Amino acid sequence: MSIKDLVLINSPMQKYSEENRPHYFTTAPLGLGYLATIASNAGYDVELVDAEAEKLSPREIIERVNKYESKMVGSNLFSTNHKLALDIMKEINSDYKIVGGPYVTLGGRGIPIEYGAIKGEAENIFLDVLKNNSEGFVDAGLVGNLDSLPFIDRKFFINDPYFLDERKEVSISSSRGCSFSCAYCSVPTISGKQMRFRSVENVVSEIEKLAEEGVNSIHFVDDLFNFSKERTRSFAKAISESSANPNWRALCRIENLDKELLTQMRDSGCYKIALGIESATPRILKYIGKNSDTKKVESVFNYCKELGIQTKAFFTIGYPTETKKEIESTIDFAMKLNPDSARFMVVRAFPQTRLYEDVKSSGIPVDSLDGYVQSNTNQSYVKYHVMNLQSLNGMSAKELDKYITKAYHRFSKLKDWKK
Repeated sequence: MSIKDLVLINSPMQKYSEENRPHYFTTAPLGLGYLATIASNAGYDVELVDAEAEKLSPREIIERVNKYESKMVGSNLFSTNHKLALDIMKEINSDYKIVGGPYVTLGGRGIPIEYGAIKGEAENIFLDVLKNNSEGFVDAGLVGNLDSLPFIDRKFFINDPYFLDERKEVSISSSRGCSFSCAYCSVPTISGKQMRFRSVENVVSEIEKLAEEGVNSIHFVDDLFNFSKERTRSFAKAISESSANPNWRALCRIENLDKELLTQMRDSGCYKIALGIESATPRILKYIGKNSDTKKVESVFNYCKELGIQTKAFFTIGYPTETKKEIESTIDFAMKLNPDSARFMVVRAFPQTRLYEDVKSSGIPVDSLDGYVQSNTNQSYVKYHVMNLQSLNGMSAKELDKYITKAYHRFSKLKDWKK
């Protein structure tokens, strides 16, 4: 291995074992991809180690990074894995260490004072931080003009492009921020409540460049792709008229969808949408901040089936005061919707969310709240194998885990029966 100026680590979501690596797909770390591209364009020799995609053990990460003999090493930190990631960073030999990501932006307790710690979106200040070896917290703020960012050099990713059926697909972000304030979500705090967009022309230009490399499908990883019907229509039209004309998928908000828009999306190549349904109970939906109702949700799913658009649905249980009957109702509703794929999760109280503040105000010490966002489970159906140690609604974590198991078993049987 050649010596590198800078090594960036996409930190692992759990302490993986070299003998038993779980199999689930993760998207490329776009944030690190932007930073790697910016540093590379400035003349730095950069390596990106995607420990999550490769499911590397701590020992493997440390040994690989140390072989590069880099004077600068950086890592992203998440609320769910920051302790593990920081333990790994301690064992890495480097003159300068830098961290960033959601955990840092949300406060970043426990980060060594000699580390550089970037809060916010690092792209605009990253080169200055590297040049100055800045220590302590540095507030980067938000990138105002997303079109000013370079197109990511995909050579830094080991799993992007990736292949799905006949599709050679890459992940792209066309916007940042979210104007909604769901109780469990920290995106407005991390990326801002004001939506920021890349221009349609800028995104299409990147798509056409990728098409020249054989890419024919796009996964938009925006937190709120269909912020407005007008912008979504503009995107659909531009994608249809582009020389690439790819298939695409995105995470969408139920309230902003109707049959006309879904038809335009389908006609432009949209083959799948992911939807956060969360609950079937009006009381819980109101607490979360979702303005949808079950009738609206059903109509959107029916339109998608009619138009041939695949659906992926997300459901969460375990909200404060949520009853067993309400949890059962959500599971029943998931079976009624019958999406093409589904994820069932126990809700987590991430820092600086309304849910977190509600839990904290109930008298639970801040240091004890880590158990609400990180722990491990051997359940194969749980992505990242992370589940809550504590419960938010009075039920035991074990009891909530049984409901998740029940939901997946019912959904699996439903799919087998439909076949």
